Formats: sequence, structure tokens, C-alpha cells
Amino acid sequence: MDTANLLPSSDQDKFLNVPYEQRWECLKPIITSLYLSKRGPDGKSMTIAQISAFMKTHYSFHAAESQYKRWFSKWGIRKRILTSEKNEIVSILGKRSCPGTTISTVTLGDNKEVDKRQMQRYLKSQLCRHKKEALMRSPGILLSWNLPYKAYIRALGSTPSNHSSPFTTPDSTPSFTNIPSPNSTTPDGESVTTGAPSPTMQLVREKLACDRASLFLQGRARQLLETCDKDDQLTIINYLHDLYLYAFVKAKHWGRGPKVWTPGMVSALTAGPFDVSIPAILSTPHMPTAPTQLCRWSIHISHAQASKRSGTSVESSSLSGQGDQFNIRDPGSWRKWPSEPASKEGDAFATSLAQTVTEQEFSRTQGHELPLSTHLITQSVLQDAETTVADACKTSIMAGNSKLVYSLCRRAAQGSGHHNRDPWKKIYGIFPFHLAATYLDGGHTCCTVLSNLLGSLGCDTLFYHNIDDMGHTVFDTLLINILRSHTKVSPELVSRSFKPPDRFPGEEKDLCGRWDADTPAVRHLLERGHARIPASWKHAFCHTTAQAICHSAITIFGSPVPPEINHDSGLFIRRCTECGLEFRLGPLHSIVVVAFYLASRGMPGETLFGALSVLVCLLSLGVNPTLTKEVSVAQLLNTAMQPGACYHKPMDALDLMQAVPEANVAVWTSECQTGWRCMMEIMKLAKTKGADSTEMLIYPPEDRIGQDGGSDSDHDELDCGSSRLTQEGTKSQYSLVKLQSSSPKLGIIWAAIQTELLTYRRVELGAPWTSEKFSMTALERWLTGKTQDFQTPLLWQDMMNRHSRCGWFINFMNGGLQRYHDSAESDSVCPKAEDVCKKWIVNMDGHGDRARFLAPTGLRNPWMGVRFVYT
Repeated sequence: MDTANLLPSSDQDKFLNVPYEQRWECLKPIITSLYLSKRGPDGKSMTIAQISAFMKTHYSFHAAESQYKRWFSKWGIRKRILTSEKNEIVSILGKRSCPGTTISTVTLGDNKEVDKRQMQRYLKSQLCRHKKEALMRSPGILLSWNLPYKAYIRALGSTPSNHSSPFTTPDSTPSFTNIPSPNSTTPDGESVTTGAPSPTMQLVREKLACDRASLFLQGRARQLLETCDKDDQLTIINYLHDLYLYAFVKAKHWGRGPKVWTPGMVSALTAGPFDVSIPAILSTPHMPTAPTQLCRWSIHISHAQASKRSGTSVESSSLSGQGDQFNIRDPGSWRKWPSEPASKEGDAFATSLAQTVTEQEFSRTQGHELPLSTHLITQSVLQDAETTVADACKTSIMAGNSKLVYSLCRRAAQGSGHHNRDPWKKIYGIFPFHLAATYLDGGHTCCTVLSNLLGSLGCDTLFYHNIDDMGHTVFDTLLINILRSHTKVSPELVSRSFKPPDRFPGEEKDLCGRWDADTPAVRHLLERGHARIPASWKHAFCHTTAQAICHSAITIFGSPVPPEINHDSGLFIRRCTECGLEFRLGPLHSIVVVAFYLASRGMPGETLFGALSVLVCLLSLGVNPTLTKEVSVAQLLNTAMQPGACYHKPMDALDLMQAVPEANVAVWTSECQTGWRCMMEIMKLAKTKGADSTEMLIYPPEDRIGQDGGSDSDHDELDCGSSRLTQEGTKSQYSLVKLQSSSPKLGIIWAAIQTELLTYRRVELGAPWTSEKFSMTALERWLTGKTQDFQTPLLWQDMMNRHSRCGWFINFMNGGLQRYHDSAESDSVCPKAEDVCKKWIVNMDGHGDRARFLAPTGLRNPWMGVRFVYT
């Protein structure tokens, strides 16, 4: 490139009549072009000395080299390209996949050309670093893409970088760069060719693929998608969703049926009458048929009964086949695999998951078709086995395979080596208890996943890991599930931590077992771009959900070293617009707000029996009913407020209920109004008793074995208490189970609720949501003093078994304090149907196809020191 077009045509072009300092600005285009363009000898840009000589000869402009350097600095002109600029160029060129895209056409500000050799050196060094350094990934990120493309984009609200033609989008290119269309010409006036990409462009695309893989492994989904055009977004999202669904199906059915899965088998299992292989962009937008409104349910049985139902494992080499020997659409007909030690089973699944990723056997999309580096992802999976185990644990929790969850946690402990003082650190990174609460399934697993996590990770795990990265407690997550499954409340109203995607976590799993992530109707819904479960699929807060929530709460707060039951909630956080004070509710306050939304935005048939059950359960577990928090009812209910005043004041949960305007309550159904009044009366009852409750230290149960239990007079002030052991360095401390003595009334209510939950389900459409044996109207009349007794059939027909004054159906043989495993009658703190009723009043017989039978949970030893007074 010569300098002919830069020579002056007259003295006027030299600006000889302009003051010297001003001539710099007048001659700036000539000087910068000489400095940045390739106009020097051998096709290189000029040095400052050469520029100085050129300007002196042709423009009579005399300046030292130091002056040029000062003015270049003032103008912000440099030959060197910043790393940020190089990365931006890579990002923009990477999006432009059209033939003819080349780095030769890229110029920076003031028409500075990009040094191709400099870019090549940078790209090669970056690729070399990527290959040498194993990219660390966040635990659980590998299997987080639970939505296909159309649903994901709809959930985000807008496409992060939705440009069908990136070349025609002005704001897609930074202001400091200029990248012309591939149909235009180069700065030399030559046409851009449309053949194979140049070596530099190949490096650009390889570098961008590595950067995208790094963003994926770090869990930076939004930033990842912003580096892609629409076609690349579709490819990446659907590919990673294929991995999620494949791993989910494999984890869910691990232990029975096929050992080897293919994308075709997953499609056959999950597509049902729909063909999910049809590209989402071509799919019809209509809503699929809603699942049945009839729940499934879990039934807890004794260890002896569970052993009889477990069946015999089948040894067969055919089980390692790819499904030819199975009816792939009928998982109920699949046979169990031979039993293996827990740690070995977990190791086998983690290894299988790693193989799934490395061999890319889960998708019809081939690795070379992806706009991100599968090599780096594979490298990360192979070199970070502990994170792979955490990934495997995450998908097992989501799939509800409680046995596999236990096995993987044991595998993590044994596989990390003695040098690792915290073998479950990576598993803690997926917040396993919150995840289990999110994917709670009352129709299949009830509280068993939570129980197995507690049994495998250690009794103090919940104490130290009760808060997740969104500020929610595990109990908060249970309340979120209620709102997600049984109301029309939007996520942002519940927690400010919910950001796009605009959906509740875990919507693809139903709390009462009617659908799951691999259910054909759900697959059909998501493939057609519906990110949220429609309200028409939901129903009232049912007994299956209530039982699962209550049993989970008992598992959480009845553990040996429980989290603080009165911990601030991370839900419904508000801030005063006048003084700036942040309002955080207590657990009972949150239950009140949940009950409000169930009544005002719940589903047809809502009675608030489920909310009442959760309230009484938490009171029976020792929550403080007198706990006060700063609350603004106006902000919680989004009612109008006058500026210049604060509307908050200290309230306990009862105060909050009483502060709800009567006008709001008056529009509810009569059943919800009755349920609301019952909850208020129960809160009054708990507050009256709570003010008089005392606590006492009980020795560890091990110290009491074989000792005389003492007379009942020793426990007049407190009839429920158990020891807990926590480690603090080398010092052992004992603390009391938060089971304060409750009034006989509250104990009767809790016992009646448990009996109702264990003996009744809505087995046919049109049936009531609560049985005729439990009357909410009779409960209200009793609590308000209109009747002397709770005149409901469960009591006046003497249907319930003997229970403690606090309402627990825990039966120590002969009233003694011997170990649980010596008692055939006490398998678990959570009772079975036969534990609660004197005669068989269960209405679920004959509906075995909707039932799942579960062995007792492991929550027994922590309650061995409890001294119960029976009614």
C-alpha cells in the first residue's frame, strides 16, 4: 500500500497558516493513517521516525519523535490491540458464520487494521492454555439445562442475542470496531471470497468454542448464550437439554430395566403419543392434554412388609442389552438388577455418567456440530471425578432415586481419600437438601430422599447447610413447592432471588406424583415453548402433598442436629420505602402468607386443611408461636400506601393473621374462611401454651438404656424431650429436641391430622378433598368453645389409636425406653396407617396402581430419649 493518496495537492493541504499546536489536529488523519496502515517499506506500518521524516518532507511539519508519542497518547492511538479488544473481535467474528467472514476486513477506531500475526499469536497462546489447564466446573452445572430451546427462551423473556442476521444488526458490533459484510470489499478494494475459512478464522472459531465451554462449565448460561447467534443458541440449548433428560431417565430407572440407554430409547419412553424429535421451531403451539386430577400417594410400611415386597433380584446377562428385551414404555414391568454394595453402585453410576458425556451417546447432535468445545468439557469430566459424583448426585435427587442418592454420597466419602477432611464438599455445592425439597414427590418417594441424604452425609449436615445460595432455608423450599403446585402465584412475588428463567424451580415434577420431567405430556408442553406448568394442570392442596411436607419437616427438624427451626425465612422479603428497613418473616409468618395465597389465588376446592396440617406439624416440632418480626401487611398484600409514612410494626404470626383486612377474607370460599379461622384459633392456643412452656436437659439415650425411666412426676413440666449431640471442636454439647410440651387440644389435633393424612385420599373425581371423618367445621366449633369436645368421627367414633399428649404415635414396648431396633412396633417417627387407627378405615385399597410402598425412614435413634406421656 503506497502513500500517493496521502500526499498534499497544494499548500492549503499543509495548513501552513494554522498555528503549530492546531496543525496537529488538522494533520491527524494523515499522521494516524501513516502510523496504523501498512504504508511503510515491505508492506508494514511506518515507524515514528519514518512518519516524522515523511511529514517534514511533504508537509513541512517539524516535530520530534517524543512529540509524536505524546500526541498519540493524547489521541488514544496505539498499534497494540488490547486483550479485551481481541476477545471482542473473536466474539463478533464467531457469531458471523457466513462464508467469507475474515479478520482481514476488521478495523478498529480511526481505520486501524488488525495485525493478523498478532491475533494469531494471541489465539494460539489462549488455545494452548485451554489445553494445558483443566477447566474446573461448578458442581451440578453439567445437568442444569432442564428446558429445551423454545421453553428456555420463553422463560428468559427474550433471546439474549436474538439476531437472525448478525451482520445487519448495528448494535451487535462494538463502537471501536468495524466489520463489514462478507459481500463487501476489503480495505484494498478486493472482493471478499466465500471459500473455506482462513487459518486465522479457524483459530478464532476454535478459541470461541473454548470460551463458550468455559462459560458453560462456570454456570454462566446467560453470558454463554450472548456469544451465540440464534442457530447456535438452539443447538447448544437442545444438546445440553438432551444430556439433562438422558441423565435424568438413567438415574430415575437405575437399578431396574435397561443398563444401557440410547437417545432413541429415551425418546420412546418420554415422547408417548408425541414425537419430540420434531424440531421445536416447527412444532404446533397447542396445549397438550392435562394429566389426571387424581393424585398418586406413598404408603409407609414396616421393614418386614418392605422386605416381602422387594422381590427377588434377577441375574441375567440380557439386562445389559439396549432395551430389546424390555417394553420400553412400561417401566413397571422391568426387573430389578442384582444387588450391589452401596458405594459400588454409586461408583458405577458416576462412571456411567462420565462415559455418557465423554462418548456423547445421549444426543442425535454430533459433537463436531456444536459451537462449543466438547473436548474441554470431556477433559473437565475426566479430571474432576469428585464434581462428576456431585453431578450424578444432583440428577439422582431430581429423579427421586433415593437408593442411588445414598450410594453416591457413600461413594463420595470413600472415593475422596483420607486426605480430604470434607469428602462431601462438592455435594454440598449442589445444596442437596434444598434440591431434594424442590423435587419432593409425595406420590413416589415422600421424605425418603431427604432421609437418605441425612443418613449418608451426617447428622449435623442440615445444621450447617440450611441456607442455599438464594437465602432460602430448606423449609422455605417446602413452602415454595406448595405455592408452585397449588396456586397461581408468580415466582417473583414469593422471592426476589428468583430471576429468569421466569418459573419456579422444579415445575417439571408434580408434588403429588402426577407428572415428572420424563412424562410425555410434560415433554410435549416444553417442546412447544410452554415454560410454566399451566394452572389447569394443578389442583387444591391435597393430602399427598400435605403428608410429604409434614414428613419432610419432621425429617428436617427431628434430625439429631437440626437447623434452627425459628430461623428467618428467605421468602416474602420486603423493604420499607420510607425508612429502608428490610422485613424478614419467621417460619410461622411464612405459613400464614402461604395460607393467604392458597385461599386467594389457590385452586378450586381449596380448604386450607393442608396449610393447617403444616402449621400444627411445625408447632408440634417446637417452633416459637410468640416470635415477633417487623411486618408490613400493606406491602405483603400489595395494597395502596400513602407516601411519607412507615406501615410496619412488630407482629407475631397471629398478629399477622388478624391484620389481614376482613374485606380480603370475605371474598374467599366458605371452606377457606373456616380453615383460616381454625388456623387463628390454633395459633391462639399455641401462644397461650408456649408462654408457659419450659425446657429441660435430657441425658443421651445411650446413657438411659437399662436405667429406670423414672416416674411420670419427673416430667410433669415437659412430656417431650430428646437429647442431641453436636460437636464443637473436641467439646461435646447436648441440646434439647425442640419438642415443647403442648396442650392436650393441640396434641389431639395433630394426632387427628396424621390419621386423616394416612387413611384418606381423593380416589375419584368429584370426591371431597378431606374425608367425612375429619370436620373442619367441628374443629372450629371446638376451638372457639362452642362444643366441649372435637365432635368429628375420628374421635367420637373412637377410630384413633392411643397417642401421646403431644399427638405422636410413637409406641415404646411396655412403656420402656429400650432401643428402637428391639421394637417391632416402632419402625419410624412417621407413623404407618395401622399405627394410627384402631380399625382399618383406609379408603385406598383397590388402587394399588396409584400407590408406592416405602420402607420406614431412618429417623428413629434421635428420638430414643423422648419421654412421652400418653392420653
